[in-house]
Amino acid sequence: MERFLQFISELHIFYIYTFLFFAILMENITPFIPGDTVLAFSAYLAGRGVLKPLFTFSITVMGSLTGFFLVYWIGYHWGRDYFEKKNFSFFPIKRIKQTDFYFNKYGDRILLINRFMPGIRLMVAIVAGFTRTNFIKTFFYTIISILAWNGLIFQLGKLLGENWHDVKNFLSKYNLVVTVIILAVVLLFIVYRIRRKTVKLGETK
Repeated sequence: MERFLQFISELHIFYIYTFLFFAILMENITPFIPGDTVLAFSAYLAGRGVLKPLFTFSITVMGSLTGFFLVYWIGYHWGRDYFEKKNFSFFPIKRIKQTDFYFNKYGDRILLINRFMPGIRLMVAIVAGFTRTNFIKTFFYTIISILAWNGLIFQLGKLLGENWHDVKNFLSKYNLVVTVIILAVVLLFIVYRIRRKTVKLGETK
């Protein structure tokens, strides 16, 4: 990855900006692309004077925003209609309405911390579109989240300069901790739901 980024840094400035935009955009569509590493590297280049800092940061924000709303649009226009028509046994209309209820209740907070939760950014965008969350509200919370996260990583990459690789190491540890926390929360929720159903079945007997 580092050799590839070094190769990118030697290209014409137009191609560097184009690469940054699409790499960060695609990170919102597939979690296998290390968009945050690219973000830190772009800050390093901006710190060296290869790129213009404000314009570079704007490009990263636009890439993140475009990627998020591309997935949001897919969930909004195709995802919901598809599942409602099929009415799958594992995701019936009743469960779709439950998803609407929970996302309407907690969606604001989820969107606000969306960028700080690597690994589920794609899922958040899909669910926001699937539940047809108001576009203006979604945009408002999403842009705040993107500005905060991208700003943090950009500043770290710029300050560390030649040691921008330390940002990558930090992100690896951070992603691991966040992933474990998310899995733990999901597991606790599943256990809670199972226990709740068990209690209700016991009461009906």
